[in-house]
Amino acid sequence: MSVLCYNSRRGHIPTMLLLVEGLVLMLVAWFAFLSEGGDLAETSAPILATLDELSYQDAYVHVISRQLAAGALRDVSSRESNDDFMLAFAEAFEKRAAVVAGMRQHPTNFFAHIREGAYTIVPDGNNYILTVSNVFVSSQVGQHAFTRTFDITVNFDESSLLPSQDLIE
Repeated sequence: MSVLCYNSRRGHIPTMLLLVEGLVLMLVAWFAFLSEGGDLAETSAPILATLDELSYQDAYVHVISRQLAAGALRDVSSRESNDDFMLAFAEAFEKRAAVVAGMRQHPTNFFAHIREGAYTIVPDGNNYILTVSNVFVSSQVGQHAFTRTFDITVNFDESSLLPSQDLIE
């Protein structure tokens, strides 16, 4: 009978070691947290500033793409010739994008895609879909840098822009 009790006590040693290891790990984590200064707001402020800038750049590209398309539509609707609508729209779109791109430095490849013709205009019934794929915006504050990649889609007909889901997201 004493052999059974002796064997069951040997099983407590690993359990006791697990308890001691757990306490040591808790103390090390607590020490690391306290030695950091505990001011999470101060350490996360540069990251939040970077993300705010990234959100601004994202919204800017979405809005400017719609404004460029709306301006190109105005240019095309005032034309007197019966040229191909898609070709005339593309020329007006590229011309307007070149003007905006020259105003200031943009941390995006949106204007480069337009300048290089890396976009599509696809007819969809009586409507058209302008798509610029793999557009990125980037932001860097201090040592923190982020990049967001997305596609721009603008729906329009020959006279106006159509509502877009991009602005809702």
